Amino acid sequence: VSGRIDPLADLEVVETELMLADMDSLEKRRANLEKKARSGEKEAKSTLALLDLALEQLNAGRPARRARVPAEEAKAWRMLQLLTAKPVFYICNVDEGSAATGNAYSEKVVSHAAAEGSQAVIISAQIE
Repeated sequence: VSGRIDPLADLEVVETELMLADMDSLEKRRANLEKKARSGEKEAKSTLALLDLALEQLNAGRPARRARVPAEEAKAWRMLQLLTAKPVFYICNVDEGSAATGNAYSEKVVSHAAAEGSQAVIISAQIE
């Protein structure tokens, strides 16, 4: 992403861009939802609360997938269609010699993925 090999920095840049896109999407929806919520529409009030929860996470620099959403609100949460609420799967593209075991860079990504409850896979796109 930035012209140097640093997968964690690249990951952070991409995650930040996705969070900014989610924030923009939510801000655009907010005015309409507030209007509906003020008129007493129950679903709009519920959705607005979820929107606020998502914005709270995003403004704190955390992806929406880290939010604690009540089970009964899970479907409405998915309906927000947030990019950062989706599960993450990391793919580490390494040189042919590192395809079987990975390398120092892929180890960082695998550790990062494990720390956030995600998974990573190592491939060599050159072989594929």
